[in-house]
Amino acid sequence: MSTKSASTVKILSGAALAAAIDISGQNVVGIQMPSAWTAAALSFQGSFDGTTYGEILDSAGVAAAATAAASSYIALTAAQSANINAARWLIVRSGTSATPVNQGADRDLVIVTVDR
Repeated sequence: MSTKSASTVKILSGAALAAAIDISGQNVVGIQMPSAWTAAALSFQGSFDGTTYGEILDSAGVAAAATAAASSYIALTAAQSANINAARWLIVRSGTSATPVNQGADRDLVIVTVDR
């Protein structure tokens, strides 16, 4: 039986990127959104070494992304989860790489994982 865990990441007011979290040994399966959110989708950066980050893309070159709304729980699809879990370190972004969206206040997002 898989054990669910949660880690909170914060996107600071006036910023679009959260701090990196180590997801090694975990599969990201969902994201609990805060009660207030400056409208934007979520996209993701990943890294193997925790130093060099790049946009998480699928094999067709499409960026991993999720529709987001305040007070929602985003259940990632198997494909979204697999793309994100290919990284060891994860950064959550408000908006896309081409159009990041700075948040209007500090926002705490809960990253839900299950053991690999």
